[in-house]
Amino acid sequence: MFSLRDMPASPLAFLLEAYSTRAPSLFLVTGPSGSGKTYWCQQVVEHARQQGWVVAGLLAPPVMEGEEKVGIELLDLSSGERRPLATRLTLAERASGEGPAGLTFGCWRFNHDVLVWGNGVLRDIDSADLLIVDELGPLEFRQQQGLQAAFPLLDGWRYRLACVTARPSLVGAVRMRWPWSQVLVLGDATHD
Repeated sequence: MFSLRDMPASPLAFLLEAYSTRAPSLFLVTGPSGSGKTYWCQQVVEHARQQGWVVAGLLAPPVMEGEEKVGIELLDLSSGERRPLATRLTLAERASGEGPAGLTFGCWRFNHDVLVWGNGVLRDIDSADLLIVDELGPLEFRQQQGLQAAFPLLDGWRYRLACVTARPSLVGAVRMRWPWSQVLVLGDATHD
């Protein structure tokens, strides 16, 4: 297990130093909400592209209104296409169970069509030097919904290096599925 303080300036250099002899390598990037998992993956993508690597997968950048996270997008790293993945439910919507159509989990309403699109993006990946899956969460591990196409893609080892983000509470499930994965902790991993 590695923590953020162990990393050099380049996230990609850190990953290559840590497991340059293993191919493929799978890193689980974990930390509580707001710890910078997506931002860290964006930095890895930037460094990989500078090295001429083929980058594929999905990022889930936040949609912010001021300091508040009000939504989540899904970004195809191959094409650059973005789609609105989830919106934060209001307190009234959560209390009443009403609101826009879609899959609800916690305080988020997920867009079914965007999940279908995201799964298609993942299924279309033949191989990559760097594969990013941001994030595999309770939808995927506990409800067998969400980005299910990530599982066979990661199982197939069609990448040189993969980074998967997940909440601290799911580290055990990820490690059970991929016991060879290395855990990288951002922030305080004792909280989701």
